[in-house]
Amino acid sequence: MSRPAIDVAPHAPADPFALLGIARTYRVDAAALRSAHLRLAAAIHPDRVTAPVETLEASRRAAELNDAYRTLNDPTRRAEAILALENVPTPPAGTETLPGEFLMEMMELRESLDDAIVAGDAARIAELRDDGFTRRAESLESLGGLFDRALVAVGPERLRLLDAARQELSVLRYIVRLLDRVAAHAASED
Repeated sequence: MSRPAIDVAPHAPADPFALLGIARTYRVDAAALRSAHLRLAAAIHPDRVTAPVETLEASRRAAELNDAYRTLNDPTRRAEAILALENVPTPPAGTETLPGEFLMEMMELRESLDDAIVAGDAARIAELRDDGFTRRAESLESLGGLFDRALVAVGPERLRLLDAARQELSVLRYIVRLLDRVAAHAASED
């Protein structure tokens, strides 16, 4: 049975969009992403080759493809990838420079969560979790809007929007760390 040839030429692993053959955008269609991944994964699967050298290369390419899929399927990693492709440096998580007001607010939320955990206040923990989910959704929406505008802008406006997206990514990371703390507590309770 003959299968149609699919171009699966190697791409630089730093560009998950090119590897999966989808447009560079923050608002990725999840179904289209999954479809592209499955189609390409089937085309390069190591079981489709017989020579050991080809199997090794197919395994390497499958690993690259899977990493690209995981990157684009995760909103934080997707934002990091776009910024890297646009040559906008992002500081490691936890080292971001953000406005003092925001950092104070995050510190107060973290302290409130710690107090609620110590007190066993499940209602307060749930309230903080729900607030975190709302903040995460707002941050993701903000990132989407910034990238939508940045990726069609040119010159200084593009740089300004990409820098704003970098800053919003830092905000998102703080929110995700707060939600991770809530999830870790919930897991320890099980």
